[in-house]
Amino acid sequence: MTKSEFRNLALVLILISAGIYLANYLLFPHRAEELAFLTLIDFAFLPLSVLIVTLVVDRLLAEREKNAQRYKMNMLISAFFSSTGTPLLHLFGDLTPAEEELDRQLAVAPDWNDNQLREAIRYLRQTALPVEAPPEKLLALGEALR
Repeated sequence: MTKSEFRNLALVLILISAGIYLANYLLFPHRAEELAFLTLIDFAFLPLSVLIVTLVVDRLLAEREKNAQRYKMNMLISAFFSSTGTPLLHLFGDLTPAEEELDRQLAVAPDWNDNQLREAIRYLRQTALPVEAPPEKLLALGEALR
């Protein structure tokens, strides 16, 4: 919303409010004192109303900012794994003699269902993976991390 659109909207809302107060006064002229009293009550509630609206808008903006941050973080993680993470995972896989078994158990496919995913997680938690780290594999890993 541009500044002039916002200004026009504010003006229209103020005019509508003034019109309602005027109509109330014209329809009930004998209750002018009561109308003035109720108007003062409305003005007394105004700061509280502003506080409530401010808190709600602040929470909405904070949630929106958090979602934007999460989206950017997911993009960063995706970029990392597409360029660095996947080769790094392969190098880590080379450090275990059970690499073929890992490949077979964890060959994730797009058509995997929840049960297959749970089974893969269960396999990882229950399996003790031996690590063999000869110097040449550690050097390759060190080069990849630079």
